[in-house]
Amino acid sequence: MKCPACHHTQFCSKEITAEITVSTCLSCGFLIGDIQHSETVKPEFSRINDEAYQQSIGKVRQHQAREILHFVQPYARVGGDWLDIGCSFGYLLLEARQSGFWVLGIEPDETAFLHAQNLVGEGAVLHALMSDSLRPDNSADIVSMLDVLEHIPVNDITDFARMVYRKLRANGL
Repeated sequence: MKCPACHHTQFCSKEITAEITVSTCLSCGFLIGDIQHSETVKPEFSRINDEAYQQSIGKVRQHQAREILHFVQPYARVGGDWLDIGCSFGYLLLEARQSGFWVLGIEPDETAFLHAQNLVGEGAVLHALMSDSLRPDNSADIVSMLDVLEHIPVNDITDFARMVYRKLRANGL
């Protein structure tokens, strides 16, 4: 490994978790994080206090969903097809549906999926990772992703972005 700042090659590395290692350049102190991604989805929300989450972050996400909808509406066709990848607890889906959009959410975390399904309705959320087979190409007027890209392995970002773009209709958002 070579330091991107000073090109030095000696580092001190510390394992933070089984998946995360942080290396410090011994010359300039530059920090490099290495995250080992797994092909399996680890439950993120099952380890949190649901009531506390809903009273804190959940309220912020609900407000954020209303703001996103307010921002998108002038550019979107009401009744259009909204795909939310990594829809979490479904707050954006609910706001979009209440504003007249047809919605579909994709959520890999079981706790978040169940909450979103309860909030938006059965069939409006799929418990899955986004994949090419879940939606036909050119099928969504709007595609949204909040806090998703950090879960995609760096080497897969380009292919993932291309797949998402293929799902979007011409002149989509």
